[in-house]
Amino acid sequence: MQSGFLRGPLRRVLRGALIIAALTTAMLFGFPDQTRHFLQMLSGQAEAPDPVTVYPYNFTPQGIDYLVSPGLIGYLPPGAATGKLVLEQAYVPALANKGRIPIRWRYVAQANAPRDGSTYTYGATLELPPAPSKAAVLTLRFYPDGKVAARYTTHPEIAAQGNVDPALAGPDWKTNKP
Repeated sequence: MQSGFLRGPLRRVLRGALIIAALTTAMLFGFPDQTRHFLQMLSGQAEAPDPVTVYPYNFTPQGIDYLVSPGLIGYLPPGAATGKLVLEQAYVPALANKGRIPIRWRYVAQANAPRDGSTYTYGATLELPPAPSKAAVLTLRFYPDGKVAARYTTHPEIAAQGNVDPALAGPDWKTNKP
C-alpha cells in the first residue's frame, strides 16, 4: 500500500523531475558535442575555434622549449627552420584571448631539459587577428635574444634545401621586438 504522501500532485511532480533528470543526464553524457553547442547558443558564445596547424621555425643555434597558451607545448631543435616540422591541428585559440597569442619560451642545450612551466625565460603576447579561414596555419618564428614573430598564412614557407629566409618578408607579421 502506498503512503498518502506520494499520491496526487506530489507524485506527478516527482515523476516529472525524474524524467527531466534522465533527459539531462542523457544530453550531458550521451551527446557532449551537441550539449556544448546548445549551451554555447544559450550563452551567446560563438562556435569554439577550429584547431590550427602550427609551423614553428628556430633561427637560433640552441634548442627551444616553448609554450603557446592554451596548451601547446613543444621543443624545436637548434636551427630547425626548414618549414618541414609541422604540428597538425596542435593549437586551439582560447575564446577569451580574442586574437592574443601568449607565448613563453626558453633556450635549452638539449631536448630533454627539465620542463617546468615556471622556468620560461622569455614571454610575449602577440596581437594577431583571428585566423582568416579554416585553411590558415600559424607560422611561429623564434630568433636569438628573445625575439618571436607570428602570423597566420594559408601557404607556409618550406625550404627545398637548407632553411627558409629568416627575414620577415610579407605582411601581417606580429613581433615582440622591432
